[in-house]
Amino acid sequence: MTNAVAARIATAFTRASRTAMPKTPNDYGMAYERVSLPSRDGIQLSAWRIQSANAGSDRLAILNHPLNCSKHGFVPEGPNARIVPVHVEFMLTAKRLVDDGYEVLTYDLRNHGESGASPDGLSGVGAFEWQDAVGAMDYVNGEASLKDKTVALVSHCMGANSSIIAMSKHPDAFARVKALVAVQPISMKYMAQKFIGLFGGGAAAADVDEALQESAGISLDDMSPMSHVRDLKVPVLYAQVREDALTSPSDLEDIVAATPTEREMLWIEGDLNRFDGYNFFGQNPERMLSFLGRHLS
Repeated sequence: MTNAVAARIATAFTRASRTAMPKTPNDYGMAYERVSLPSRDGIQLSAWRIQSANAGSDRLAILNHPLNCSKHGFVPEGPNARIVPVHVEFMLTAKRLVDDGYEVLTYDLRNHGESGASPDGLSGVGAFEWQDAVGAMDYVNGEASLKDKTVALVSHCMGANSSIIAMSKHPDAFARVKALVAVQPISMKYMAQKFIGLFGGGAAAADVDEALQESAGISLDDMSPMSHVRDLKVPVLYAQVREDALTSPSDLEDIVAATPTEREMLWIEGDLNRFDGYNFFGQNPERMLSFLGRHLS
């Protein structure tokens, strides 16, 4: 019999909610066009292709997002507002990149924003969404107007897991990628343990793993980047809220240690919510821009 607490957590991990999208890049002074691109398994993904402030730009940054967010960000409303009171705006990060001379492609992962739903409606914190990350690169690799651009990935949480897994599974698709900024990738066993505490106990991570396998056919390990980081071929800038209540610093320390390429670690300090970390580079872009500038120059 499935543990009730574990079943609730498995549902929270695999049944995404679509957040409001009150703004477009125009609201941040950025010109853009809407594009639709297929994931590697055929789900139609909604994307914004945002023009660079530099008409002759030869650099492209591809952005993606965490669970329950969108290419715009996250709006705290309804039940989500009690859990996460932070308004996230990924367009602030996009604006920093655009002003620094990047064209930006940002897309909604499946079951999020304006993208299509998976046939079973299930999200996987990377276990399924890696196919979306490959689809975004398929679009870039097949678009004549992007053929001369070097590429950086700026990926957040579920999006970072997705990018890392995708680069491991389909390295040829990512041959043009020169650097990765990975904001708060996560091994889901840590989040499962934290959720158990938030839900009042009565379960173990193994129970959550069992519930996931019964309801979604995936495990906590399938949702995590640890077994894939060893295949990375590009330098990585990792960033993490140190006091994040939903994980442990040791998780990212282990991910960083397993990364075989040049890597940097930025701890975001202060009494902050995990979602504050998603706003960090939009408010403090210097480390991100410096890191990307060194590797895409």
